[in-house]
Amino acid sequence: MESPVELKSTMESPADLKSTMESPVDIQSTMESPADLKSNMESTVDIQSTMESPADLKSTMESPADLKSNMESPVDIQSTMESPVDIQSTMESPADLKSTMESPADLKSNMESPVDIQSTMESPVDIQSTMESPADLKSNMESPVDLKSIMKSPVDLQSTIER
Repeated sequence: MESPVELKSTMESPADLKSTMESPVDIQSTMESPADLKSNMESTVDIQSTMESPADLKSTMESPADLKSNMESPVDIQSTMESPVDIQSTMESPADLKSTMESPADLKSNMESPVDIQSTMESPVDIQSTMESPADLKSNMESPVDLKSIMKSPVDLQSTIER
């Protein structure tokens, strides 16, 4: 901007202005290309394969390994399941819940020894109300309506939790 010769040659050159500003070929291929606009803005194939792919959803939501890692991490469950209240009240101790659901002998020893539960879990009231109501625990763990609306795979989730 300080050299008038370069400014004059740049701004007042009719050949440069004509080739830059009035080139219909460049403007048409860049801005008005319906093929590019259609593939970039209206690509329904990419959106369908990314957002609505049932194969990917099935492999992600029904994978027992992923389900186990999701069930044992409350933070991921909160961000993934979007129902932190229900998951928090049901799944507040995934390791203890696993050992309780998979070992009825331990369940019996835990039910008959409130002192051990108090010293281990430090919440005897919650454990007592949770462990002494098998109907509520069963309805919370096996409720297909809630699991269907949340996970969309009640059969696999039920078979995984009951193992």
